Amino acid sequence: MEIRFVARAGFGEELARILGDICVKTREEPGCLGYELHRDRKDADRLMLYETWRSLEDLALHRTMPYSIAFRAHASRLLREDFEVTIWDRL
Repeated sequence: MEIRFVARAGFGEELARILGDICVKTREEPGCLGYELHRDRKDADRLMLYETWRSLEDLALHRTMPYSIAFRAHASRLLREDFEVTIWDRL
């Protein structure tokens, strides 16, 4: 799964810090096979999470975690636009 974020001007560092904290917690979840944060080399306000999960059920459980819920509740303060989620299947 890939999630793309575009921070509001001046919020890129705060967004990166918050997402980095979420990464640490998420990597401890059962079913999380990979959870990596990336930053666009040309635009520091553009970030991307690349996630790999054992199953869609594990992903659904992740979305119920308090830190996932809290981020979604406050994302509009940090983001210039809604984040974009794309789910990929490994071939």
